Amino acid sequence: MNKLLQLLLGLTVSLSTLSAQSDPTKNMWNDPAFVNSFTGSYGILSEYEPPISNDEKLVLRAVMDAIKSNPRAAIQQLEPQIKAKTSAAFDFILANLYFQEGDLRNAEKNYNKAIRKFPNFRRAYKNLGLVQVQAGKYKVAVKTISKSMELGDVDGRSYGLLGYGYLTQELYYPAETAYRQAILMNPETLDWKLGLARCLMETQRYEDAIALFDTLIKTQPNRPDFWLLQGNAYIGNDNPMAAARN
Repeated sequence: MNKLLQLLLGLTVSLSTLSAQSDPTKNMWNDPAFVNSFTGSYGILSEYEPPISNDEKLVLRAVMDAIKSNPRAAIQQLEPQIKAKTSAAFDFILANLYFQEGDLRNAEKNYNKAIRKFPNFRRAYKNLGLVQVQAGKYKVAVKTISKSMELGDVDGRSYGLLGYGYLTQELYYPAETAYRQAILMNPETLDWKLGLARCLMETQRYEDAIALFDTLIKTQPNRPDFWLLQGNAYIGNDNPMAAARN
């Protein structure tokens, strides 16, 4: 079997790296940077978020140990104390606890309650967007994440999730733009580079894709799928001999 034929057969497998790009929220609880950021969101940023009365602060102090060590127990303690006029911060914290427990339905419900009580609650929008991506609600997640960014919560993860949300809808131009911003802010995150590669391949921007795979290959030369995907880009660019040399 000649080398070009081997390459073409291998491309079928390697393309799954892009076409079946995994949900970037899937392993976020294993990411120390995300966990530190998320657990930090149990604090209150008074200049951006709803006020808490002195009595409410006492309630939160009483459940703080459970929040840190036993989210399920904290839910049981906190939820009965939340009323229509309770600070939106309580709904937000309850939503965080449900999110930690993997209960996306109740997390989404309580983030929305927090936002209804305090419409510019930017961290509630941000975390709600994460929940919606994880739940596969990509179209609404794009709107939610965009709102959190409009309110000033801008980081690489937000841009990356925005890109992923657009990509799942086959909206390649805004997806590409978002992924490029994500890469600038989180250059070590492979998901954003693979998302950008998918955009470039889908829009037949083969020269740009070849250059991107050059970068990926330099950093991870032992990934055969990167070599094969670059070979596919060479074929798309009418250069099968370069593909065969890969």
